[in-house]
Amino acid sequence: MGYAYSKIAEYDVIETGSSRTSSIGKSSAESLSKLERSVIQLSMQDTPRSIQTPSKWGARLANLLGREQPNHLASQPLEELRRFAIMTRVRGEADAAMLHRLADAGYSAGQAELAINLVLRHSAQSNKERTQTTGWLLILVVAAFVFFAMQATLEETMVSIIVASLAFATLASLVAPREQ
Repeated sequence: MGYAYSKIAEYDVIETGSSRTSSIGKSSAESLSKLERSVIQLSMQDTPRSIQTPSKWGARLANLLGREQPNHLASQPLEELRRFAIMTRVRGEADAAMLHRLADAGYSAGQAELAINLVLRHSAQSNKERTQTTGWLLILVVAAFVFFAMQATLEETMVSIIVASLAFATLASLVAPREQ
């Protein structure tokens, strides 16, 4: 089953097969409204701790230390969707209990499947971006090591800078994505 969408909150319509919804109308059994997609997108930055209810002492300690308490959504179905998205992102899949809670909140199996796909695609994209950033930082650390190693042996700053720059450029060209 193919899904047509680009960014979660950018478009007013997500289609699955032949059913569709707009941001104004009520969502059909196989689609999510713009508000529901926005809830999923916003939940990508939330931690599992944001869906837990703190103990009485934990809440007092958080207030004393100036920590913000997590705010839950006023709409119970949207809060269940947010919880579902957070736990699906953290676990990498949706278990039966999570699906049952989402169904109890009024969502269909098609909407749950669409929510899972949105969450997992967003998570995969975030992981890819994080991996690329880590790779560039690693190259930068290697270039800095080359600079300091050259500086210690030659005591020539300009030569060390040139060699470190060449090392950085060489490593960057080796790991940069190639057009096919």
